[in-house]
Amino acid sequence: CVARPQYLKDAFLGENGLYSLMHKGALHIECSTIEPQSAMALAKACEAQGADYVQATLGKTPAMAEKAQEPIFAGGKQQTVDRAWPLLEAIGKPFRVGSLEASCAAKLLSNLIGMTNLCVLAEGFKLGSKLGLAPDILLDVLMDTGARSFQMETRGAMLAKDNYDDVKFRLALAVKDMRLGCEMANNTCPTPFFTEALRQFLDSEAQGLGELDCAAVGLRKPS
Repeated sequence: CVARPQYLKDAFLGENGLYSLMHKGALHIECSTIEPQSAMALAKACEAQGADYVQATLGKTPAMAEKAQEPIFAGGKQQTVDRAWPLLEAIGKPFRVGSLEASCAAKLLSNLIGMTNLCVLAEGFKLGSKLGLAPDILLDVLMDTGARSFQMETRGAMLAKDNYDDVKFRLALAVKDMRLGCEMANNTCPTPFFTEALRQFLDSEAQGLGELDCAAVGLRKPS
């Protein structure tokens, strides 16, 4: 996995890119979080060399990958996904999502929804503190209500302790994924909540919080 689509293009495309060195019949399984256009461009170049391409975007954290429990959103030609399937099952929990575009969309939507939820969660903790609720008590209360979520289970303690140094997913990477997701949504349908959440994260990055865990969006000062 690499952090940005351009890094992949730099590595694989062009006269001296890795595709120029691939043997016919080779298989490229790409696990990075990229937008559909990049995946399609890579697949086209890969197939031009007589090799096969599978987009197998990963869904959660490095800790889940270490346990071989990482969701994998596998997309591409069915026979190529079939070829990659035994390896994908060995390293995680693969889902057949259909096309290359669907593989990218599944991860970007997951991050858009998760990070938007995190913005709401951080705002709730800030409001609760202003209203006199102790953060640890608020966390216990919310964990037993409809407010409970994956983000609360993963980052609720960070928000309660106001400590974001145990980085599970850097805020700067969240910004990158959310930007790709919002660009994907352009000309598809309005996504005002995602757009506002991206603005919150962009402001947070501009305020120097990019290297902290993405839960640090709660430290953002109003702009």
